[in-house]
Amino acid sequence: MRVITWNCRRATKEKDIWKHLQKLSPDIMLLQEVSSFPNWIENNYIYKYEKSSTKNNTKQRFGNFLAHNGGKIQEIELTTELAWVNKELKRFKGNLLSYKIKLNSNTLNMISVYSPAWPLNSDLLNQEQIGSVKLTQNRELWLADLLWYALKCNINPNEYYIIGGDFNLSITFDSCWGKNPRGNQEYLDRMRKIGLIECLKEYNGRLIPTFKNMANGKMLHQMDHFFVTTKLYAKIKDCHVGDESVIYRNKLSDHLPIIADFNINE
Repeated sequence: MRVITWNCRRATKEKDIWKHLQKLSPDIMLLQEVSSFPNWIENNYIYKYEKSSTKNNTKQRFGNFLAHNGGKIQEIELTTELAWVNKELKRFKGNLLSYKIKLNSNTLNMISVYSPAWPLNSDLLNQEQIGSVKLTQNRELWLADLLWYALKCNINPNEYYIIGGDFNLSITFDSCWGKNPRGNQEYLDRMRKIGLIECLKEYNGRLIPTFKNMANGKMLHQMDHFFVTTKLYAKIKDCHVGDESVIYRNKLSDHLPIIADFNINE
């Protein structure tokens, strides 16, 4: 089973990024910043697509995309015991595309994540039990925090979970703006504590940047992440990023795809 997560940089159906994806032959795709997609997707995959939300509760011109070449698909409702968290999760449903699928004889819980680079409304910081949701090392509240809390409330470590996308967080951010960390490592530690392993760093034993700053050409940050439950990680065969010389030379995206292979039928 091959899974790819990739921020497609607002790709339209005419862009060459789709030809590149087709060559990679994924069984599952978790894609962010998709504006439109070609017919071969519709002909070969079961897919869900929804526009992402802006900070002002309008819809972006691009959306979040989830596709697989298996069978049955069912929406997963992300919910918690906190009404205000549930309200925000519903408002940003297009940023957290969540579905349970059937692939061969396996049931997989999947979430395609597009967590914006801006924090949520500061008024939310006055909500009940905010301390149980917000990072301790960051003064603001982020959509990724709400996702973590919903997973904490609902995840079953004995099932297969695949959670991938552009989280807009990297441990390198913790050292970019002064001496005090901003909660990026704290977030990854939180995910680990609820039984989710970040495959790219875990498999390779080091941080691998997934984003290139097109203004200065630097690659410093792993802003994209691919989490699975320990049960699924036990089946991992490989995890790597796409060929940066091809992707950046052809201007396919400013992000690299994360590509992971699993032997789930063994």
